Amino acid sequence: MTVHPRGGHEKIHNDLGQIRCIKPICCCTWKCLKEIVPTLVKISQYKPDIQTLCPHCNAKNETLEHLLVTCTYSSSIWLQINVNVFNIQAQHTSVTEWIISWFIPVQNINSEEINNWLITLMSTAWQIWKNKCDKIFRNKTPNRWNTISDIKWLIKQSTTDFHQDKQCLSKQSSWSPPLHAQLKINLDASFDNETNFFGIDLIARDSTVTSRGIRGRYFNGGLDLEQTECLAIKEALVWAKEMQYGSLLLESDCQNVVTSINDAIPHVHWMNRGIVNETKQHLSTRIGTTINYVRRSDNKIAHIIANRARIIGASFDILDDIPLI
Repeated sequence: MTVHPRGGHEKIHNDLGQIRCIKPICCCTWKCLKEIVPTLVKISQYKPDIQTLCPHCNAKNETLEHLLVTCTYSSSIWLQINVNVFNIQAQHTSVTEWIISWFIPVQNINSEEINNWLITLMSTAWQIWKNKCDKIFRNKTPNRWNTISDIKWLIKQSTTDFHQDKQCLSKQSSWSPPLHAQLKINLDASFDNETNFFGIDLIARDSTVTSRGIRGRYFNGGLDLEQTECLAIKEALVWAKEMQYGSLLLESDCQNVVTSINDAIPHVHWMNRGIVNETKQHLSTRIGTTINYVRRSDNKIAHIIANRARIIGASFDILDDIPLI
């Protein structure tokens, strides 16, 4: 297979920085490209006494090519994602060459399709690596169908971000005040994938655009951004109860969480469905409370303050009226 990388590894590094994907996935792709993934065979160069057989198939030594391409388990995952890795195997293409080919421009394909395809490939590779780690360090045998579900969830999260970013670039903010005698709480979460620290922010305003308060909360130990968005909604309901306000409108820029709360069918990862169901139960007992999805550009103040709560590592409450718009 002849590969013509556009600008080499440096160009691909720049491309990775432009892709809307969580950091561990981008880092995994870069490590695979540079062949610095700590496979068992690579680790054995420094620790000769370790077992190097693949923990999934127990048939071949775990090289990078075996881990991602030739292992029967990995191949089955790729096929479920509609990627025929048997062609890669037949052509004896290295992992580095294969990843370089992901970034070769294709004519007559728009940027959105390219972005979705890259995210599919990168998310699948990362999930295969993650399952290997779970097998070794947690003795957890991966379920193929749960793995496919996790990959599709990662793809959905990243492509949703891509669509939302395009909307924010094309439209100006159009935040509107709530109805008379109604309180609007804009909420957002900020999550650090490397440390698992996160912050959430709630901004309450009435129909006269008067701030009724700002609440920032800092936490350690989040699972992912989706979970933190669920927790932000849960905190907003607790805060509204404390303020004893009747009619309430919540606004969040996390579309899949809002859709999951308002629809009968959940659209969130299975690990976060418990929080969503708890929120649904809370809303069913609270008359006059609704939750809507808004564009990120309409929720930018909440995003800024959520970032601040995470960065400074502190929780806070501000009850004074502050001119926010």
